[in-house]
Amino acid sequence: MKKLYLLITLFAVVFSTAVSAQERVIRIMQNGEVLQEYYADEIDSIVLASIIPSPANVDAGVAEGSVVVTWKTVNGATYDVYRSSDNVNYALLASGVKTGRYVDNSPVAGTNYYKVVCRMDGDVSEQSSAARAVFKENAADNGIYLGLACFNSELHYRPLSLLAADSLELINTFIDDMETPKAAVLCYSVEQALDALKNAKLPADLSTVALVTFTGTLDRGSTMLNYNYDTAKDYLVDLKKRIDSETIGDHKIQAFSVGVRGSDISSESDIADFQSMLKQLASADSNAVEVATLADANKQLQAIAEWLSPAVSRQTIGVKISSLAKGTRVRFTLDNVANADDSELFIEGTFDYETSGGTRTYKLTDVIYQGMSFGGAETIAGATEGVYITFAFEDLVTADGYMLSKANLCEWEQTSNSEWKKNSDWDGSIQPEVEAVRNSALILLVMDCSSSFGTNFASAQTCAKNFISTLLSSSGGGSIPTPPSPTGGTYTVNGVSFKMISVDGGTFEMGKSADGNNITPVHSVTLSSYSIGETEVTQALWKAVMGTNPSNWQGDNLPVEKVSWNDCQTFITKLNQLTGKTFRLPTEAEWEFAAKGGTKSKGYTYSGSNTLGDVAWYTDNSSDKTHEVATKQANELGIYDMSGNVLEWCQDWYGSYSSSAQTNPTGPTSGSRRVFRGGGWSSGAGGCRTANRSGDTPTFMYYFLGFRLAL
Repeated sequence: MKKLYLLITLFAVVFSTAVSAQERVIRIMQNGEVLQEYYADEIDSIVLASIIPSPANVDAGVAEGSVVVTWKTVNGATYDVYRSSDNVNYALLASGVKTGRYVDNSPVAGTNYYKVVCRMDGDVSEQSSAARAVFKENAADNGIYLGLACFNSELHYRPLSLLAADSLELINTFIDDMETPKAAVLCYSVEQALDALKNAKLPADLSTVALVTFTGTLDRGSTMLNYNYDTAKDYLVDLKKRIDSETIGDHKIQAFSVGVRGSDISSESDIADFQSMLKQLASADSNAVEVATLADANKQLQAIAEWLSPAVSRQTIGVKISSLAKGTRVRFTLDNVANADDSELFIEGTFDYETSGGTRTYKLTDVIYQGMSFGGAETIAGATEGVYITFAFEDLVTADGYMLSKANLCEWEQTSNSEWKKNSDWDGSIQPEVEAVRNSALILLVMDCSSSFGTNFASAQTCAKNFISTLLSSSGGGSIPTPPSPTGGTYTVNGVSFKMISVDGGTFEMGKSADGNNITPVHSVTLSSYSIGETEVTQALWKAVMGTNPSNWQGDNLPVEKVSWNDCQTFITKLNQLTGKTFRLPTEAEWEFAAKGGTKSKGYTYSGSNTLGDVAWYTDNSSDKTHEVATKQANELGIYDMSGNVLEWCQDWYGSYSSSAQTNPTGPTSGSRRVFRGGGWSSGAGGCRTANRSGDTPTFMYYFLGFRLAL
């Protein structure tokens, strides 16, 4: 707003009689000190001056072949925009601009400087400070390009621009400058963000395109800005289609959503809409995360930023070793394993050398690369340095396209009986650094700046700024990023804690049993990432939520039993109300994949072993009763009792398998029986196989039947 500086309020105007009656003095004072002094007969008038401040937060970014200039507005003002190529001589570009945004569609090649002037009630401000943008007519420079779409009752957009340390202050100022009106135009903002990604200039080495939505509210006003939709739900359906189908260059959009439920979301229908909205704004259900607090949101956003750190285009990892016996098979593991056989990320080759003319040359032959989407050459020459030999493996990348790390690098040698033995002379401190060149990324953060976060809005702003700082600091990092795993971890309800285990998505043969007793038709199933209970739901947790205990055998650490499928749904509804989460029963496919060990499966008949007694309480060892959870061995994922103790309800209706490949199946749409899986204390060995399945009516209950949670 216009600032009116009244001299009478800033200074004490004193008429002094210290000289004579004919020589009055006007003294302008501040805090008791004289700032200026005038003789009264020198002044013919005193004017109360109006001062209009220069526009603040002027910023400029390259987008869609243009330069977008933005600034902070005040009510009732119009603006003039000036441009210069040397930051000295400025020419008027536009006048009478009523918004805080101007698009320069004809920037000069190279550096453009912009200044803005504010006009109000016939008065004109001084020119603003200069904003700088570098415009290239062809492809964009390499690096991370970040755009911001901050929304409340309107969209505040900062164009995609190269993220660098010297731009961080301007970005943070843009976020800090946001205010919190009550309405929210979330859908409209996401649509504009998708348009910006679609129309962006693409770096030649682009590898990552991402949309990250951070919100605490439902859409309240987008249909007022886009009349093509009657409801926000209709709007979301089309946005989901775009997220799933749109390509930027050759790249699919990786879309993430992080939600912290605001105070305006309280009814069951609003909660359901909020959770559905998060999934529709994500490219996969596992990318949609509802967290309970802004502290959790901060962690989640930083995990996403680390994961989105641009993929490497090429890298070299070197190993420095002492000489080995000719013909020794050597393996260099890059993951943290106790045994070389457990490694899923390694380089392996046969040590060899030739001697000629008093000179010996070293090499590795028959080199293989495990856990990498492509590798270097099959024969690697070694370079000698004193008593060491260095092998450089070039053009490497992990299977998920991210950077290797030497943090867990270790050397193993194969013995005569084909076992792997760690080299006791291995020295990790002398190993060369990983050398890598990273690709570029387009990332657009859509941030909720409505009143949904209430008095915690400053913390929400910090979450966004930390996300951006992590993007910047991670762009040159050297560790293997871990995809966000929002669902795993420990949760506490009324003093009772329970743990969820993250399960990475993957593909498996559903119905296949290692002992050949398949449930037909065996079919391929692909699942997104999810999490599942480390143990069956205990009686302690049931009592903490429900206040009762229906179990036949009583004990806090015993699995709850004698609960129907309907009882489980009642429990889950109350648990979600207490935690703000979206716990559920696992689908039948999720249950089997987790029981088999997920992507870490070793192909056991039972969950974690081919020896049933090691992992399960069943008819031969249970003494006809349940036992405390987690008292047998866990499976490959660290999950207990999936082949014994109690059978476990799943979400699906019971029905025949399809023979076709499926992605994230949820079973038949209707039926009379619900699925339960796994063996129990009364089951024989056949019923404890990971592929075995059963079912009964949703009201059925018995003391061999319980459940575990999924998320």
